[in-house]
Amino acid sequence: MSDRKSKIIQALEEYLANTSEEQLKKDWEELEQYNQYGPEMEDCLELGRQHCIEMMKEEDMSLKEDYIYGNDKED
Repeated sequence: MSDRKSKIIQALEEYLANTSEEQLKKDWEELEQYNQYGPEMEDCLELGRQHCIEMMKEEDMSLKEDYIYGNDKED
């Protein structure tokens, strides 16, 4: 995990651990209006993955399917 991602995750974990349920609900209500625009993040990621696969096919590139799906990482 990149240092930037770990800092974002750490900040989120701290926010969730130190914020009351009441404040979380209030914050969500304030941000909810922004959740109504555009596609879901998962849809964007899937479209990007499909686009990469198509580009690799056009360029006659081959990568393991596990790599494309992110299953190539050892735990």
